Amino acid sequence: MLKQLKGEPAAKGPFAALSAFKDSAWKALNSYTRSGIHPLGRMVDAYPLEMFIANVKVSNALQMVGAMQYCVLTGVKWTSKTT
Repeated sequence: MLKQLKGEPAAKGPFAALSAFKDSAWKALNSYTRSGIHPLGRMVDAYPLEMFIANVKVSNALQMVGAMQYCVLTGVKWTSKTT
């Protein structure tokens, strides 16, 4: 998907956001999706409360990023002019 977005001028913003997310989270996400060390470690030690709260916050942030990208893709311009 990123390869296809990279060459599209209209997708410059979404491409930058998704690329930054991939750079920071790719290795850990692959460990979870491919049954790596992270899930196995959590089966033994469980999730610390701080990690659980962080996961909920990250989930909420990803939903917000998705909503913002949807807004960008509509092409509707928004201004904060007051009357």
